[in-house]
Amino acid sequence: RAYVLTEQVSLAVRRGESAEALALSELAVAEADRSEDVDRRGLARAIRARALAMAGEPERASQELLDARLLAADCSVRTRAQLAATAALAAAIRGDLGDALDGFVEAARLHRSHGDLRRAAAIEGNLADSDNRIGAFDAAEGALLESLAASRRVGSRQNEGYVLANLWHARAQLGRIDEALETLADAEAVAGQSSDARLAAWVRFYR
Repeated sequence: RAYVLTEQVSLAVRRGESAEALALSELAVAEADRSEDVDRRGLARAIRARALAMAGEPERASQELLDARLLAADCSVRTRAQLAATAALAAAIRGDLGDALDGFVEAARLHRSHGDLRRAAAIEGNLADSDNRIGAFDAAEGALLESLAASRRVGSRQNEGYVLANLWHARAQLGRIDEALETLADAEAVAGQSSDARLAAWVRFYR
C-alpha cells in the first residue's frame, strides 16, 4: 500500500494537485513507517519532500529530507537517487544553484548506475537548463539539444516537453525568434499529449 500511495503522490504532483499530493504523501509516510521497511520509508519521505517542494515549501521539504537521509545508507540505489533529486529540486526552488547542481549530478549518476535511463535523462535535462539560469544561452542550447536527443532515445515524452520549453527560452534569448517559436510549438504539442499540468502551464506561460 505504501508503494501505491507514493505512485499516487507522483501522479498528483504531475497534475498540479498540490493539496492532494500533500495529503497522500502524509499517508504514504505513515503507511511506510508501519511496514518497518527502510527502503519504503526512505522513498515515501523522498516523495513527500518532492510534494512539499512543488507546493512551494522548500524549507519543509529540506526538513523531510533530513529525516530521510538518516535512512539513506540502508536504502536502495533507486531511493538514494530519488533523495538526491528531491534535495536538488528543493535547493533550486530556494535559489541555491550550487547545491542544486551538485544534487542533480549525484541523482543522474545514481539513476544511471542502476539502469534507470529515463530518470537519468530527466535529471540531465535539469542540468542542461542550468546554463539558461546564468545567462549562458549558447551553452544552454548545446546542452539542451543533447538532453533532447537523450530523452527521445529513451522515449521520455514528458521530459522531452520540458527540454523543448527550456530550449525555446535559450533560442529566444539568442534572438532567433522564428526558430524559438517552432521549438515552443513542439513543446506545446508534447504538453497536449501529457497529463503533466505543470508542463502545460509552463508552455502556456511562455506563449
